[in-house]
Amino acid sequence: MNRIAVGRLAAWAVAALAAAPGTGVAGTDAYQWWFMKNHSNQTDCRLILHTGCNTVAGYRAGSGTSYPGGTNECQKQIVGSGGTTVQHGGWLPNGTYRIPAWNTGGNWLDWPGRTVRGPVIRLPDKTCYNGTPRTELFVHSSYPWSSSRYYSEGCIKVSNTGGPNPASGEILDAVGRHFFTGQPNVMIVSD
Repeated sequence: MNRIAVGRLAAWAVAALAAAPGTGVAGTDAYQWWFMKNHSNQTDCRLILHTGCNTVAGYRAGSGTSYPGGTNECQKQIVGSGGTTVQHGGWLPNGTYRIPAWNTGGNWLDWPGRTVRGPVIRLPDKTCYNGTPRTELFVHSSYPWSSSRYYSEGCIKVSNTGGPNPASGEILDAVGRHFFTGQPNVMIVSD
């Protein structure tokens, strides 16, 4: 990661820790994330950070797969092209998510997973309206980036202009704002 990005994110992290010193609990309800689904085009949804009636930032985002059933939030497995099975294929379930604090959710700046890598906002597991558990939920990006990458296996994806390390573009901005605003501890997902 380049020195400017590290310095900026370090400053945001210090601000986040100051907002909730020693608590290990997300810092504030003053800011909230909203993920607004678009039933006409699941790759053109909106991820919005707001406080009160004011929008702080907004990003194009996507969720779910391109396979049949890719917008069914309780679809745990989807059979894709060539008979491949996609776990957690439908988009993020509606509801309110209590976002864990950064120091309880892993390495937020460079998540080391095989599928999900780079900067992330970790979301808690969610049970769908029909009882189907959905796990391993994130706001993240894909590398290398292309507009077809807005599809995901149940997470929320935003764009980037770099690699996972160093990351840049909208994913770095979203993760940075998350920590700069004191770690909003709520994300609302709705139609």
